[in-house]
Amino acid sequence: MLRVRVASADDCTTIANLASNLLTEINRDNKTITITQERVKLFIESSIPTVTFLAENDTLPVGFISAVTSSAIYSEKDFGIINELYVEPLSRSEGIAAQLIKALTDHAVNIGWSSLSVGTPHQPQWIRTLNFYKKQGFVEIGPRLRLKLTN
Repeated sequence: MLRVRVASADDCTTIANLASNLLTEINRDNKTITITQERVKLFIESSIPTVTFLAENDTLPVGFISAVTSSAIYSEKDFGIINELYVEPLSRSEGIAAQLIKALTDHAVNIGWSSLSVGTPHQPQWIRTLNFYKKQGFVEIGPRLRLKLTN
């Protein structure tokens, strides 16, 4: 039976493994990427309001979604940015990602976010991802760009 719940610091290893799988899958260099449980713990316990939901099929972790609170001058209220959404490949097409989004949207409404936004991986390679979000009610507003900074 599928259960979606808010992740806690006790779930850091599980979320780290799922996040590593996600980043390895979308990485264009085909290199394995490892996320540490310490990095996940810093995210979950951040002073910036964040939320992570974990999907478990019985006791087996099968996916997660994470989001962070953001604000902008143009927005009357805070809004959420989905940072990651991942479902294990063998569990896809079972409605798990939709249930994770539902849990997040319910949470977002309860805390007063005005909207959710998300960036999708490179197109057209990840067109199924884009189409999934559209099916969930998301509307395309343009590409998201990134500038890497050196520290």
